[in-house]
Amino acid sequence: MKARTSLALFALAPASILIAALWPVMAGRETWYLRDLFNYHLMVKTVQADAMRSGFLPLIDPFRAGGQSLVGNLNNVALYPDNLLFLVAPVVWAMNAHLWLHLLLAPIAVYWLGRAWGMTREASWAGGFCYGLSGYFLSQMNLYNLTAGTALAPALAAACIAAVGGRRPALAAAGAGTAWGLLLVAGDPILAALALCGAGLAVLHRGDRSARRLGRLALALALGTLLAAPQLVELARIVGSSYRGSLGLTAESRLVASWDPRTFVELVVPLFFGRPDLGYWGEIVLGTVRPLFFSLYPGLVAVALLLASGRPRSRPARFAWSMVLVGGFLALGGWNPLMFYLYRLPQADALRYPVKALLLLAVGASILAGVGFERTVLAGRPRVLLRALAGVALVALVGWSGLAWWNAQAIEALGVRIAPTFPAAFAASEVARWRAALALSVGAVAAAGALAAASRRAPRLAGSMILVVHAASQIVLLRPLLVTDETAAYRTPSPALAYLDP
Repeated sequence: MKARTSLALFALAPASILIAALWPVMAGRETWYLRDLFNYHLMVKTVQADAMRSGFLPLIDPFRAGGQSLVGNLNNVALYPDNLLFLVAPVVWAMNAHLWLHLLLAPIAVYWLGRAWGMTREASWAGGFCYGLSGYFLSQMNLYNLTAGTALAPALAAACIAAVGGRRPALAAAGAGTAWGLLLVAGDPILAALALCGAGLAVLHRGDRSARRLGRLALALALGTLLAAPQLVELARIVGSSYRGSLGLTAESRLVASWDPRTFVELVVPLFFGRPDLGYWGEIVLGTVRPLFFSLYPGLVAVALLLASGRPRSRPARFAWSMVLVGGFLALGGWNPLMFYLYRLPQADALRYPVKALLLLAVGASILAGVGFERTVLAGRPRVLLRALAGVALVALVGWSGLAWWNAQAIEALGVRIAPTFPAAFAASEVARWRAALALSVGAVAAAGALAAASRRAPRLAGSMILVVHAASQIVLLRPLLVTDETAAYRTPSPALAYLDP
């Protein structure tokens, strides 16, 4: 298939579904606002934007706790290149642009990773959209300081693979150095370290690497570190006076947001523990703090594609499985006996949120979905995929049937657990939402199955439509992760200002 046709069918078709969902935010009519976006980052970016328009970068945020570091705090993402948008655009729009630009970049980064492994264009796009439309990635839309790192991690791995085994190693090494420099200023050093770990696994699985190419890659990464030097120097200046730098974190705090095995139900029922607005009740029944990622729902079509990848016979499959296993092992944190004790060592006093290691698992699982797509749909041999689709559909149907048969009992059991915080009517609405989500998921799987069966005659057209079905169902099922508010209210000055002294 020609590159243009592949781009139209496998990139632009599913991307159009995503862009349609994002358009109100992209146009500036609506804004994301959950959690730290408006509680923290909006004010920080307002201070930074005002300073930048005056010709300097502020070292201090004078409106937070009597004056706190701004540039030196990595969470503020003060030196990432898209901060230039604050010079020419309203603060709210520029803040949102940081999020949706990286949401659009994520499928491209995984596409590049798939191509670096020698996967077809179509399979690489399949893996890309399984990643970018996963509950894991869409959960980043209220985490300003994680979004860029999550999008760039696959690109770093792709550039490293190309640098040690590609046709243009020097250019690829330069790309790896640039990606690494951007990761260092993207807002979270743990994500940067995890991305480097993933890139290391990729290089190890690449096999045919020479000392010369490895040396060039190491030099490029060192230069990328120099690229981030202004951020790192300012961080080093202030970190000793910070709470974490001077006192460290307690062992309990380090293990906050480990990947709780009880949340595995999320792999089948999206947003099982409630929506991320005022409807989240998971912390009541799980006895934990609100999770870092509100949903890990990958989509049943993506799960079926992963299962269809079969045994890891190829390098990309072996690499992907190593990412899944390492990421899952680390993300379990306090639920993993080994990690439970490692996080209690004094050397781990700056670490936090083991669940961030799901980055490796999500990237690896997406590559496996692409492998399954290539092995079944594109090859015109969908039998394995049809069996996988039937399996995940059966699980969802059993769940739906159980909720329908024991509807009253499910409502009562949930109501008892979440009372008195939530009323009985809320419990009934949650059970109904579970049933609706399962029914829609089964519908998406059925549509994908029909298209997979048709792939014997038209594999690429059917494959493109499978990605469209996946994209549409993910946007509908995970829409609460993209909840917005109209921006008009934030552009209009409050009438209360008339009562304040100038």
